[in-house]
Amino acid sequence: MKTVTFKRVVELGFGAAHQQFRIGTHHVPEELCTGWFFEALVKDGDAIVAQADVPESKPAEGSTLLDLSAKDVLLALQSRTFTEDALLELVEMEQTGKNRKTVVDELYSLIEAIK
Repeated sequence: MKTVTFKRVVELGFGAAHQQFRIGTHHVPEELCTGWFFEALVKDGDAIVAQADVPESKPAEGSTLLDLSAKDVLLALQSRTFTEDALLELVEMEQTGKNRKTVVDELYSLIEAIK
C-alpha cells in the first residue's frame, strides 16, 4: 500500500480491482499506483505519493514542524494526516512567524481538501 493524496476524484484499476478515490489522503494498493494514468496524475500534481522515509521532515527535539525549511514542511504535510483545527493552527503560526507563501498556500489547500 502507498499513501496517496488526491487533489481531485480519481478512478483507478479495472474490473474487480476498480476503485474510486475522493479528494484527500488514501491508502492505495501498489498495483493501482502504476501505469501512464497514475504517472500523469502525479506529474500534474493531482496525486501526491507520500515519501515512505522522510528523515529530513522530522523536527529536531524541542522544535516544531514550521521550524523546518519550506521544502521539508511541504514534504511533512504530504506524509501526515492533520485535522482541520490543526491545519488552521499551523496557518496562524506560519503567518505570524516566517509567513512563507508556499507553506500557507499548501495548508489552505489541505484545509479545502478536508471540507
